[in-house]
Amino acid sequence: MLRLAFALGYWTDKPLTHDEREYIELAGSLVAGHGFHYPAPAPGEPAEPRYGRAPLYPAFLAAVRLAGGPDAFLRNVRIAQSLVGVLAILLVLMAVLGLFV
Repeated sequence: MLRLAFALGYWTDKPLTHDEREYIELAGSLVAGHGFHYPAPAPGEPAEPRYGRAPLYPAFLAAVRLAGGPDAFLRNVRIAQSLVGVLAILLVLMAVLGLFV
C-alpha cells in the first residue's frame, strides 16, 4: 500500500530518467509491432547514447500499455509494479514459511 501511495501520490509529474524513457520507447516499439528497436531521433535532435536493455521489462510495459490503453499509461505502470511487488513479497513469505513443498 505504501508503494502504491508513493507511486500515485508523490511520483507524479516528475521528469522521466534516461532509463525510463528508453524502456518506454522499447515498449512502444513492441506495441507497434517493430520488435526491440529504438525509434530514430526526431529531426534536429541530437542522438542520445543507447544501451542494450533486457527484454522482459519492456515486454511488461508493452503488456500494461495494451491492457490499459495509452491515456493513463504511467499511472497503470505504477499500479502494475505495485501489484507485482506485492506478489513478490507473498512468494518470498511463502518460501520462508516453507509452503513450497
